[in-house]
Amino acid sequence: LSVSACAGGKAHTPGMPDALSSQLAVLSADAEQGFKAARDAYKAGNAENALFIAHRISESYPNTPWYKRSLFLTEQALIRLDRMSEADAAMLRVQAEYPELADYAVFLLADYHFAKSRYSEAAALYEQVSVRYPKSSLIARAAFKRAQALLESFAYPEAVAAFEEFLQDNPVSEFAPAAGLGLGRALTAEADLARAVRVYQDVWVKYPGA
Repeated sequence: LSVSACAGGKAHTPGMPDALSSQLAVLSADAEQGFKAARDAYKAGNAENALFIAHRISESYPNTPWYKRSLFLTEQALIRLDRMSEADAAMLRVQAEYPELADYAVFLLADYHFAKSRYSEAAALYEQVSVRYPKSSLIARAAFKRAQALLESFAYPEAVAAFEEFLQDNPVSEFAPAAGLGLGRALTAEADLARAVRVYQDVWVKYPGA
């Protein structure tokens, strides 16, 4: 999320004195520079510094766009620092206070759990993206990752259903070949070998490059 993309106009608030409005504009500019510093620290791999600056922004600039953006950056930094319970809490704050990025906050935490082999937790969060944010651009990716998480958690019947639903809804998705292979794996684990063979053959025909 770029600073330029996040930056909004500095319109005068109705009923606010011009002097105070100008002061708030200056504070907002300072917050923007602070957010850029936090973001740069995060990109440079210094999650501790990014977290510290993000906290300062959220404390110093409440009720501003930079406050909300600092919440999302806080979650990112906590995940990188592997502070799970705090990252969970940060995600909930983003959901409540920054709805524009709520789906990304949930997906980010789901990926974190998946990377740590906490597949059941990941599956639940990926499903939350689909259920709570049906218009999200992450819907297809979340559905695919949920099916993967179910497979890795040995929930084979649920994984079969999830992969089948994904392929039905997203037959030309970039994830469709991998979903077909995942479905074959889940069916094999379920000892449904005849169906697994048919699925693998279907993948070979539909996605020859898979």
